[in-house]
Amino acid sequence: MKKMILALTTLLFSSHVFATATLRIPVYIEGDRDPVPAIEINKKLKAVGAPLIPLYIEVSTGEDGYKKFEALDQLIEKSLAALGKDYEYVMRDSELIPAANSIKGFATCYKGNPHDVPGVASSLTDVAYSDQMNPWGYKFKNHTELFADDDEDGFLNNFLSEQSDLWKNWKSKNDDVLILSAIGDSGDDVNESVISKCK
Repeated sequence: MKKMILALTTLLFSSHVFATATLRIPVYIEGDRDPVPAIEINKKLKAVGAPLIPLYIEVSTGEDGYKKFEALDQLIEKSLAALGKDYEYVMRDSELIPAANSIKGFATCYKGNPHDVPGVASSLTDVAYSDQMNPWGYKFKNHTELFADDDEDGFLNNFLSEQSDLWKNWKSKNDDVLILSAIGDSGDDVNESVISKCK
């Protein structure tokens, strides 16, 4: 699985050699039911004088996202220890797919070249996103790119159009990037990620 992801990331990067993008990903902590934005936990940390958790983590093209998330997780563990036993086993909440936890005002966004956004997202499989995330393609404005060696007969694009009305009817004139992915090797699910440009 990791070899396939690495090959995909290399392919995406090589197709846009000079393209760079940065994903700004909000930091969430595990909650009783739903993920809790770091901004909420920071209120408790501030009250006890513990180090605050970054609201976002940024990863750019060519960076080692694994190392950045490892450092973030160590900081979170250290900070949450100051809140006592209730937070002893609480960790960062990762997403299944990009932008899965996004809420208004606290959402994944990107800077730089939109065509390199899928490559950065793919490089974060198994650290920011599910270890089973398989990106299938993306759209930006009127550009469509499929992550398949050969789709001359249009099978994959037709399949994605049948599975996602958003993919089929994409007419975005703004700077949003649409990524479709599957979670798991069977590929029988389609997940939509819409990533906007950071303001």
